Amino acid sequence: DVTGVQTCALPISDFSPEAGAALAHALAIALASKSQLSLLQVREDEQAFFSPTQGLRQVRDLLVRWGRLGASAPYDHWESELDLSVSNMSIAARNARAGIMEYLDDRPADLLVLATSAHKAQSRWLDVSTPRSVLRQARIMSLFLRDGGRGFVDRDSGALRLKKVLMPIDGAVKFI
Repeated sequence: DVTGVQTCALPISDFSPEAGAALAHALAIALASKSQLSLLQVREDEQAFFSPTQGLRQVRDLLVRWGRLGASAPYDHWESELDLSVSNMSIAARNARAGIMEYLDDRPADLLVLATSAHKAQSRWLDVSTPRSVLRQARIMSLFLRDGGRGFVDRDSGALRLKKVLMPIDGAVKFI
């Protein structure tokens, strides 16, 4: 049950197909928890192009594919029909880690969903150390999805397919 989640933030450096699994997971979680979905694009350069509707179009396309919205439904029907609030913003920062932390300083989130790359060369400035350092600094619940990974949300239907969960623990962990 994820009904306690208030905000679901999706920081990604672009809205590429590789980040599609992270977007699908963040959207499915936001729908299930009736929470706010915040899309964040971190840009290297202040002058880099940012389309304020790009991420929103991808969310709308997923909702249509999942049968949650009609193909001609306007964006503003998300809140009234699905109880879903979606925001989209862009931050220019020296690297993805700095942009994510800047965003979280001003707008705390309950869950961070982040697409990661297995190969540092494929993602020059969102390197594989970014998820670990963001997790340490932000101290919020986080879900990292590797490029090309299947995850537990069906990208065609939006269905959750989570059957088994492994939680490694040691004797020093205290449950509250």
